[in-house]
Amino acid sequence: MKLSGNSSTLLYRAFEMYDKHLDDLQTTSKLENQNGNFIRTQQICDELLEQKPNDLSVLNLMADSFFKCGNHEKSLSFLNIANNLNPNSLQTLLNIACNYWKQSKYVFAKFFILEAIRKSTCFNSSWIYCAEILVKTNDIAMAEFVYNQILRLQPDSYTVQNNYGKFLLSQNKVENAKQQFKIAQKSANNCEALSYLGDVYFMTKKYDKAILNYHKALDINPNLKITLFNLGKVYLQITEYQKAVEAFEKTIKLDSENAAALRYLAIAYCHLDNMLKSVETYKRCLELSPDDLEANLELGLVYYHNLNKCHEAANCFKKCIQLSPEREDL
Repeated sequence: MKLSGNSSTLLYRAFEMYDKHLDDLQTTSKLENQNGNFIRTQQICDELLEQKPNDLSVLNLMADSFFKCGNHEKSLSFLNIANNLNPNSLQTLLNIACNYWKQSKYVFAKFFILEAIRKSTCFNSSWIYCAEILVKTNDIAMAEFVYNQILRLQPDSYTVQNNYGKFLLSQNKVENAKQQFKIAQKSANNCEALSYLGDVYFMTKKYDKAILNYHKALDINPNLKITLFNLGKVYLQITEYQKAVEAFEKTIKLDSENAAALRYLAIAYCHLDNMLKSVETYKRCLELSPDDLEANLELGLVYYHNLNKCHEAANCFKKCIQLSPEREDL
């Protein structure tokens, strides 16, 4: 059927309006996904896939919404469709790897990361994931090689320097790790590098430098839970008990279920002779982690030596014997 000029114009405009409608839907679905409205994201993606069943971006978005819900099987089902449509899509390959990584299936994750590297034409984030997955699969020598290759190509990448520094720290190569964190800290005013540099100084018993770097990191971001926790441990180590209390209390304010921070806070209160607060804090710790041998033992010692509450102390020590019957000192 031949359309008149007006009819073809109207049809063209109708197609334009329809395409705009689909684009608007896709934009809305991305926003819904970013805002955590995953069911709504999936509903919109279903509608889009009815019209565009082979759209990789919609398939990846649908997969991402299920990934964020923790439904990895459903996420992988959409990613496999996307991968069959375009086996060379870097984003799809990395998303598949992330699903397997989240499930601790590191061998499968490694396979898809290596596929992403093989099919990419230049350096990209898959190289960083490759180094990290090699660490997870205990391929330490190859992980170090890949980190060095990345830094040869991207010498100013503070993210890679941070990750490489963490890797070196895990291998007890403390001085080498320190160098990486120092470079990362110079290349960007980044609190992560400062925090890790603090960890290095803490491990090497340079407590003043550890405190300085922790505070620099916290000046940039005061909500760094691990940094606050480690700062408290440094203060505890150098017997600055009130400052340790303040650091641990801030940690717990950010993470109320941090049993380790509660235990160290209880220790700090004990050193300040605030036994009632110490006992109260130990109890909070043991509510979260009832089988913590050290916390049970320390609470028992506070009851016995500091508060002369022999019955309560005995209960704690009995619990310790149940937890570790082979220990001869209990």
